[in-house]
Amino acid sequence: MTSPPVHALAFADHVLASVAGEIIRQHRHQLPDLSQVVVLLPDLLPAVRLRRLLLQEAQAQNCPALLGPHITTLKQHIEGESLLDTPVLSGDARELVLVEALKQHPELFNHGNPWAIADSLLKLFDELVMYQCQLPQNLDDFIIQLQHIYGTQSAALSREAQLVHTLWLAWQEQLRAHGQIDLNTAYLLRLAQHRPPAQRRYYVAGYAGLTPAEAQWLAPLLNSGQAQFFMHGAPQSQPSLPGYPLQQLLQRLQQPATNINNAQAKQLYSQWLDMVFGSTETDLGSRCRQFAQQHPRSPAQGKLHLFKADSFEQEAQAIVLKVLHIKAQKKQRIGLVIEDRRLARRLRALLERRQIALRDSTGWSLSTTSAAAALENWLQCLEEDFAHQPLLDLLKSPYLCDEAARSDYLKQVYRLELDVVRMENIPRNLARYQAALHSRQQRLENVLPFDARPLQQLLDHLGQAAEPILHIRRQQHPAVVWLQALQQSLERLGLTQGFGNDDGGQQILLVLHDLEQAGRHSELPLGWGDFRTWLGRALEKHTFKPQDPHEQYVDLLHLPQSQLGHFEALIIGGVSSEYFPASRGSSPFFNNAVRSQLGLPTRQQAQDQQLYHFRRLLESAPDIWLTFHQGEEENLPSPWFTLLQAAHQLGWQQSLTDTALEQWLNTPEQVRWPTHSSLPHASDQPLPSLPTTLFPQHLSATSHQQLIDCPYAFFAAKGLKLQAPEEVREALEKNDYGHRIHQMLEAFHTQLPGLPPPFAKVVNATNQHDAEAHLNMICEAVFARDIEDNFQHRGWLRRAQHLIPAIIRWELKRQQDHWRFHRAEVSQRAPLADICQLYGRLDRIDQRDQGYAILDYKTGRIPSQQDVDSGEAVQLAHYALTLADVDVQQVEYVLLDGDNVRGSRIEGEHLAELTQRIAERLQTVGEQILDQQPLPAWGDPETCSYCSFRGLCRKDHWLRLLIKP
Repeated sequence: MTSPPVHALAFADHVLASVAGEIIRQHRHQLPDLSQVVVLLPDLLPAVRLRRLLLQEAQAQNCPALLGPHITTLKQHIEGESLLDTPVLSGDARELVLVEALKQHPELFNHGNPWAIADSLLKLFDELVMYQCQLPQNLDDFIIQLQHIYGTQSAALSREAQLVHTLWLAWQEQLRAHGQIDLNTAYLLRLAQHRPPAQRRYYVAGYAGLTPAEAQWLAPLLNSGQAQFFMHGAPQSQPSLPGYPLQQLLQRLQQPATNINNAQAKQLYSQWLDMVFGSTETDLGSRCRQFAQQHPRSPAQGKLHLFKADSFEQEAQAIVLKVLHIKAQKKQRIGLVIEDRRLARRLRALLERRQIALRDSTGWSLSTTSAAAALENWLQCLEEDFAHQPLLDLLKSPYLCDEAARSDYLKQVYRLELDVVRMENIPRNLARYQAALHSRQQRLENVLPFDARPLQQLLDHLGQAAEPILHIRRQQHPAVVWLQALQQSLERLGLTQGFGNDDGGQQILLVLHDLEQAGRHSELPLGWGDFRTWLGRALEKHTFKPQDPHEQYVDLLHLPQSQLGHFEALIIGGVSSEYFPASRGSSPFFNNAVRSQLGLPTRQQAQDQQLYHFRRLLESAPDIWLTFHQGEEENLPSPWFTLLQAAHQLGWQQSLTDTALEQWLNTPEQVRWPTHSSLPHASDQPLPSLPTTLFPQHLSATSHQQLIDCPYAFFAAKGLKLQAPEEVREALEKNDYGHRIHQMLEAFHTQLPGLPPPFAKVVNATNQHDAEAHLNMICEAVFARDIEDNFQHRGWLRRAQHLIPAIIRWELKRQQDHWRFHRAEVSQRAPLADICQLYGRLDRIDQRDQGYAILDYKTGRIPSQQDVDSGEAVQLAHYALTLADVDVQQVEYVLLDGDNVRGSRIEGEHLAELTQRIAERLQTVGEQILDQQPLPAWGDPETCSYCSFRGLCRKDHWLRLLIKP
């Protein structure tokens, strides 16, 4: 019996199994030779599954192996069999050609971004070609046509018509001038001339839509019995229903709705879904209650599960938790349909922690690979004068040095980072890096000699590699010139060789080669910005599929890619109104009425297609979860999510919410993941202990104060080593200003390299103005390099100069009290029993008779006298403890701010008594820490207000337990 040409299967049926069964049944007499069979699929993701099903069907016919069939997509099949004499313009080249046409008509887009406009226009032009739409040659005729459809006359309509019409003709003229055709025109020509052999048989499955030209190619094959078409759904004449795309497709294929192999009677669950998404002649409540009266037990309960998360992170955690739960049930074919790429990235990270990979059928944008990141860092170096952050990221990438020499190479990179960039605070510029390196080598040659030649060679190498780009960067050039310069630069740098040893890098090199070939079709002069845009868009469009080492996979799919999938369990994540149905990606040109009149697909038809795929997914697995999060952005759920939820509630007064998943998410981490290291519950106040080996052998005044303020912060900084390195600053901050003031005052009393000599006299009333002038000269020298870097730094200079008279008055008063400058910037150490060494860097030490005073300059907030007297502020006493072998008579904070210099001080017997108490307390606390006593987080509001570890200690969670109602 001859099979009908169109097989419309129930949504729950397995299309691939039906295709495999039909192929073996129709060709059982030719087995094992299926070389004349061609299977056409929308994409090749299901091809492996189909081959396995074909082999199973063949083995049931006592055929152990098969020759063929050929499985491909319609477009690949046509392009592989039909050759054209006319050259075809690549996708990258046509973008350049269209931008060239756009720049010839700048008045049409008000000098807007031509690349963004080209994007939208190319989508429209693709549709005009694929749907064989002919625009009138005369602009006035086109405007009249649009006015008739829109039913109005307006300047905006005329502008839209002029933009599209003018640029469409300019685009066509550009193609003719180059003697080429675009990809879609080439595809249509190949379709028109393709004549398959009479003995070949086609099996087309999973296509939810065909263009007129594709339908025109397929329809005769269906009518002659040379092709069969397989698709889910039943024809429906009412728009916005899940089966409506099939009705449109059948009309285009000229197949009557009766000439269809309909599936068997639908299951009850499928009937309920038809009712939910079906006719709108009666209201939803009436339909749902009537269905529930006929079927008292819900067919969706236990099969369809909905979950609404509070946040993005909770939704991701819920999906991961459900995947692990499904895996524990020994289910292997798990589908994950995600349209939100941000959610997909987060799920990839969470699942890979548990050795489960996302097998992404689409792949990731090439721009997200580590090789693309290295390329981007190099380009940023070229355009940002070798800014330290992209430079260091580039040098640490694995592409610039082979594995054998990598250890020594990284030592040089870290020396550049620590000794030059951070210690010298050099934010950018190769010449400045080299000067700072030379200066540092000279200063330390007698103290800590090191060989700077390798670093110098590295910086020289970077400069040589940059030359091809920097030489031409300020001018405009054709794309070919830019690409040749870039490739020469990458070759000199060593990235070309490094990319050649990496899968992602190899693909980037291919993209650069293809772009160079594409650039030969356009003489459009590009500035650096335009070239960067074109290159970035190319890396964004091309995809990369990494080879995951994991043995377990979860298939990650987009909605259209899922149309032939059947799973043991399915999770549809991120079911929000932004993605289900998605409105992004549609052309901004023309409304639905105009698009319909022109023969273009409408936005409503695109949403009908999405609903069709979504409806099919709801029957593609025995267990299905739909997740959504509202979050701080107040996302709205998809109308389809809301419809399912409301329909079930209206019918049976029961929710489809997965309450078990909600409860599981609220359990402690160690209960959810018993095989992983136990973590404290989110509401527990942290009480960690510090391993003995991690207790610091040298304790600074800052760490001492941190231990007193919050033991947990001390644990995080010293035990977990979470103290962030000091950032390189391109603009002066308050701390930098304080450092400059310290340097001024030190230079006033002692000679510093590169600064004027000190003031050689004792300050008195007679030479007070001379002292001010001399300190002002030192001040200008200290701030000179800062002003050279950034003119705005002149404000800090003015602030420092405003302070000079008050400093000199304070110096005069200080010397009248018989204190004399002794030393500045002194590093001191002293032991604290057997606990540790106390150390500190003292801003200044003064001497009077046989006693000494310690001064600590401050340009910002200082502790109150009460905190100093009580021992809560320990810095001054800590400094006194480091000078244990001399008589310290006074310690003082010196606040350098405004018109007066003032501060908090301790002296005499009170100083000796307080210092002793603080030393005893520190010794006791140190012994307790070494004895593994816990280090709690105090939760003190003032300390927490500036603590960088607040998020780590989770204060906002556990503090609620301490507040009694």
